[in-house]
Amino acid sequence: MSADITPKLILSRKTLSFRDFSWPRHATRKWLTKEKIDQVACQPIYLVPKGDKYWKISYANYENEILKDIDDNNTCRKRCLKIMKKKLMLWKKKSNTNFEGLSSYLLKTTLLWMCEKFPNDKDWSKGKLDNCYRNFLHLFAYRLRKRNIGEYFNPSVNLLENKDEDCIDELIEFIDKEYTSLSMR
Repeated sequence: MSADITPKLILSRKTLSFRDFSWPRHATRKWLTKEKIDQVACQPIYLVPKGDKYWKISYANYENEILKDIDDNNTCRKRCLKIMKKKLMLWKKKSNTNFEGLSSYLLKTTLLWMCEKFPNDKDWSKGKLDNCYRNFLHLFAYRLRKRNIGEYFNPSVNLLENKDEDCIDELIEFIDKEYTSLSMR
């Protein structure tokens, strides 16, 4: 077993607040309760090293707070994310590029954006898993084609910036094949 130890710095609320990034948005309030938004807001803001030269804001604790009970109303959001992660790993093994620089974080971020696009729990009921999966594939491929997946809490940061175009294109091909195979069923 191996473990990576990463230092992190906690920023003071006076220095930076999640509201500095215009979050929560109007669409956020349609799917997250005020209580959940407040629980997210009280989380500390961390800086983590990015490479050898600079630090970046980590939203992991915010995201984990949202995901913690995201399916409490008998929905399939986490299940959909889990399926996408398994598919990504499978496709990665078959890929020529190994999707260098593309991680499952893109999937988690896409899920959070999807929750704003489809804010109602009825859209995520367990009986609609197939439809949710298709929607996930569609939105993920769309964002990849646009070459823009904004960080959920700070959309001005494009997670695809400086990523290899060939890797992105190959991933889109796998997604398109999967989407087409589902349409033929």
